[in-house]
Amino acid sequence: MKKSNKIMALLSVVLLVLLTACSSGSSDKSGNGGSGGGSVTTIKFAHTGSTTHQDQIYAEKFKELIEKSTDHKIKVDIFPNGQLGSEADVIKGVQNNTIDMTEVTADSSMAQVVPSMNVLGVPYLFRDLQHVYKVLDGEIGQKLLEDVNKKSLVALGYSEVGFSNITNSKHKVVEPSDMKGLKMRIQPAPIWEAFMKKLGAVSTSMNFTELYSGLQQGVVDGEENPIATIAAMKFYEVNKYISLTKHSYKANVVVISPKTWEKISEENQEKMKEAAKEAFEYQRDYLAKKEEETIKELKGKGVIITEPNRAAFEEATKDVYKEVSKDVPESLVKEIKSVK
Repeated sequence: MKKSNKIMALLSVVLLVLLTACSSGSSDKSGNGGSGGGSVTTIKFAHTGSTTHQDQIYAEKFKELIEKSTDHKIKVDIFPNGQLGSEADVIKGVQNNTIDMTEVTADSSMAQVVPSMNVLGVPYLFRDLQHVYKVLDGEIGQKLLEDVNKKSLVALGYSEVGFSNITNSKHKVVEPSDMKGLKMRIQPAPIWEAFMKKLGAVSTSMNFTELYSGLQQGVVDGEENPIATIAAMKFYEVNKYISLTKHSYKANVVVISPKTWEKISEENQEKMKEAAKEAFEYQRDYLAKKEEETIKELKGKGVIITEPNRAAFEEATKDVYKEVSKDVPESLVKEIKSVK
């Protein structure tokens, strides 16, 4: 009986070893997340926008593309509405490998980590969307992403937020002088403090996730964001006036954790990059078609939308770029402006 028990125990050990060997996925790039492997890599994708925000539009398209192209060997779980924290929080999470992926505003939260990204916040840097895309899709945009890669992040590309406009709860804004004394929420970046100062407004830095309540409670009178954001976050409910200043283009930078990136096969890394690019192209086409419709909808809700004196706004803020000259040389500003 004792001998039989020993044999059974030995067989159990052998079986356990065999099962463990069979069920363990490969830790190198040839197995984990590869098209031929059986394992699935699940990516937590966090952002601070609502479920109708531009961030979500991008995230959903990226999820669709990457899951399809990898035969669902890569799965994406999206966490909107700042569920995993503010933009600053999620950047740290991605750097520390506690969050897999995010998209954050280039000229504010990302600029706090990658100073060269401040250049994308320079007022009236871009003539139009075609100018924007030539820069972001070209050599300059790639160089900026390379700076991101030096900060314990892996940059996959950009996503769109759009051209920003000024909103407030007090009155119409047509001339720069109409900004005087308005309490304006800004993103946490020196260039936006300088921008509001040049216009005579009083600036207050505030997390995006706290902005609606800040406007509702009168902590701030106004803010600046693209039309799509104003609609998606319902800022128009507490800010009746929108001025189409289109003073800056806001891009997001899409990043993934280095540790997560290393788990993905080289084949699927390429698919991730391609999905990021395709999602950006889809998102910007979608938003371009939607903007005029959104403006009409906002007017129908009683929002007062004005065309300001953009030339006067540009003149009033023409020296703002000097506030970030330490991180953004004038030569880079000129190089971007010269792109045709």
